[in-house]
Amino acid sequence: MHLFALLRKGGKRKKQLRWLALGLAAYAAAVGLYPDNTKANVSASLLASLPVASQSQIFPTGVSAAQPVAQSTTEKKPIPKQKPKPKVVRTMRVSATAYNSLPGQTSGDPFIAADGKRTYWGMLAMNCMPFGTKVRIPGLYGGKIFQVHDRGGFGCNHVDVWMQHLGDARKFGRRTITIEIVK
Repeated sequence: MHLFALLRKGGKRKKQLRWLALGLAAYAAAVGLYPDNTKANVSASLLASLPVASQSQIFPTGVSAAQPVAQSTTEKKPIPKQKPKPKVVRTMRVSATAYNSLPGQTSGDPFIAADGKRTYWGMLAMNCMPFGTKVRIPGLYGGKIFQVHDRGGFGCNHVDVWMQHLGDARKFGRRTITIEIVK
């Protein structure tokens, strides 16, 4: 049953329902749910007829019900630009292994790649691709984009995936995979 119908009907809780209805109307007026302020002004006039103590219970910050209700202004937020999907430039079938940062597997500082970047998950070693080349390995890692930052002691048809743990690198083993060079 509608709240205002309950108010007209009466009963034991009529006074409580009246307070609830007036409070809801005051809240709706305060947050600007009535853009044309017609119902808000009716609610404000009803609240203005209540004792002052009642108004302070509904408007604890000292706002009077008789004061006009300000229109709420909603800012339109710009729609964030979506990143364009990477375009596949070339597809290659290569041999793949994994390595990690152990002194025996690297030359110099084990956590610094050939281009000077610190190692991270998503870094590749490839001899025939320029540093910064973006590579996807869809058969193993879906849409994750890897980047070439390191070199290795192998030919052009080989990729070496950096992994943090030796166990993960050993589990990866040697595989033949398809990679996508993306822009």
